[in-house]
Amino acid sequence: MTASTLKTIVGRRLWITGLVLAIAAALVSALLLTSSSQPASASITQTASTLDSELSQAPAASDDKADAKADRAAFHAAMKAARALKGQERVDAVKKVVADAKAGTYGDRIAKRANRRADRNAAVFALLPDELQADLTKLRAMEPGDERKAFRQEVREKALDGDYGDKVKEAAEKLKDRWKK
Repeated sequence: MTASTLKTIVGRRLWITGLVLAIAAALVSALLLTSSSQPASASITQTASTLDSELSQAPAASDDKADAKADRAAFHAAMKAARALKGQERVDAVKKVVADAKAGTYGDRIAKRANRRADRNAAVFALLPDELQADLTKLRAMEPGDERKAFRQEVREKALDGDYGDKVKEAAEKLKDRWKK
């Protein structure tokens, strides 16, 4: 391929892209103008009044940021207090903070983040083999104590032995060093 051929190919692609964009812009503007039952001057006036109202609400945006920062600080303080507890109290406190976060107690941003995390966790859990899902569900439902620790160790051993499949075995081998015995 020579340089002149490359320029021609690139030039053609740019020309076609520009033509497509121009046609799309013309269609959109034609649709907007025909769908508007008001004259163009009314649209301009409405746009100007909308702009004025948006500009007058600019300080509210900084209030929103301050509120979001306060919500975030409250969420972090609640999680820190919950994590300072021990045993079942800790588990219950963290569950309550997470439930409050999902409900919007700490603001919309924290609620969206908590719901996204829950959705992501559910999606990842759904990808696990059925037997592993059943064992993890059983493990989570068990009361804290020696029986739960023994079952957790059993699940880990089954994962390392490949009872849940090769992919789970690979992941278990990578995580083996982080597991406490």
